[in-house]
Amino acid sequence: MRARLFLVLVITVLVAATGLTTVISRGTKRSSTHIGTSNVPAPPAKSSAQDPEEVIDGDKSPDKIPDKVAYTLLLRFLGDRKTEAEKSSARSYLRMIFGCDNCPGTSMTKEQRAAAQANIEKLLAIAQNFESQIFPVDNEARKIREMGIPNLDQLAKTRLRKLQAKKEEVVKQIMADLPARLGPEGAGKLHGFITEQFKRRVKLHLSKPKQGNSAAKPV
Repeated sequence: MRARLFLVLVITVLVAATGLTTVISRGTKRSSTHIGTSNVPAPPAKSSAQDPEEVIDGDKSPDKIPDKVAYTLLLRFLGDRKTEAEKSSARSYLRMIFGCDNCPGTSMTKEQRAAAQANIEKLLAIAQNFESQIFPVDNEARKIREMGIPNLDQLAKTRLRKLQAKKEEVVKQIMADLPARLGPEGAGKLHGFITEQFKRRVKLHLSKPKQGNSAAKPV
């Protein structure tokens, strides 16, 4: 049962070589990341010869995937659940982390089941709040990108960097608040899932621009 619920997902993240900035764009369709499917997001456009890439495969080197990247991807995955069906699928997925509150034959006490269900709802709320905070940031970044990355002036590049820093600060604060929101045990279960399973589904593409090329990467 759990195997069917497991998210079969290889996530591709495009980041700048300096500073591991960036997370998945809102342009990724929700249909490509449904729980329990084998669909995967479309890969980013291939880099040109002037913009080579280094790829970090989380399946081989999960320790090289930064926590902030993994948590951001999970929050984005969970945050845009609008319909009851989508929210129900997300709850099923999160039972792998916190425990199944309604599965027959499980060795959970009544209190443990209640705690698991509470943490599932709390994490969904956290992810939805994250989505609401990031939505205007994504919109502004998208408008800047639409001007054409190679032709961005220094002011636009600086603004993109500030928007990325704002995203990262939101994620950093959420991560710091998790023990208080989920309890030490719940936060520990989530971190264990992130490090032992989720990171293995991530591929990190580090773009290495040519020296002297300061074109900003999308945020």
